[in-house]
Amino acid sequence: FVFERRYGEESVIVAVNAADASSSVELPLYARKLSDLLNNESLVLDAGEKAVLSVPPCWLRVLRVNA
Repeated sequence: FVFERRYGEESVIVAVNAADASSSVELPLYARKLSDLLNNESLVLDAGEKAVLSVPPCWLRVLRVNA
């Protein structure tokens, strides 16, 4: 499952995969850059591109949204 939390100007998206297999989800975002706080990765999107997020089995992704 995926959810978003906002506080003031900050936004974080959390994607959880409790299954035994990898999963992916398409996120319709307005952001150009996402920073993965757990996996030390960044995802940079072209204008109008949707983020396709892969989540390994029994793991999660915590993404800081950078406009």
